[in-house]
Amino acid sequence: MRKHIGSWLVAGALLVGGPGLAQSSADAGTASAGTDALTTAKQLIGQDESGLLQRLHQANKMEVELGQLAQQKATDSDVKQYGQMMVTDHQALDQQLKAYAQKKGVTLSEDEPSAANDTEKAVMEAEKASKAKLQALQGPSFQYAYVADMVEDHDMDISKVAAAMEQFKSNAELVKMLEATAPKLTEHRERAYTLLGRHKAKAHMASSGKK
Repeated sequence: MRKHIGSWLVAGALLVGGPGLAQSSADAGTASAGTDALTTAKQLIGQDESGLLQRLHQANKMEVELGQLAQQKATDSDVKQYGQMMVTDHQALDQQLKAYAQKKGVTLSEDEPSAANDTEKAVMEAEKASKAKLQALQGPSFQYAYVADMVEDHDMDISKVAAAMEQFKSNAELVKMLEATAPKLTEHRERAYTLLGRHKAKAHMASSGKK
């Protein structure tokens, strides 16, 4: 479902400018692909500031929940530690988001917002399916699927932030908050990508019955 992820990464790199992502963008595609990706990402961030804040809040909640799942189900310490980092960092990011929302008079709901369009509906459904899959997996298969999901999730999150910085560029206070968020998302993505390479072989051996 997440066929736009590769090009979303281009958009994120173009606007956020993280060093790791800049290299990834060169591999992922061209600037025109990044422009198309921004158009897609803008369909996932709501139509106004309140809608954006609600979606960022839900994204933080999801990363915390999956991080807790990783701590419960992972057997390797590096994946457990990554899961703990997701819980700690995204709880902190969400506290910053809540403080900003309170200042703006926006009440953040714990319920998932209604999809604003077909693209967002499809992404929400894919995220639910991905979470259900992770809940059903065990051992090396879980660990590989989890870190792969974290690469994709953070590619998406980075591109949402990039799209929001473009769409709400006249809102200097909001842009400042988004700019402060971007480096942490970049770090998470790069750590997940490193783990992905490490656990791919383990998952393959487990699925083939090799030891």
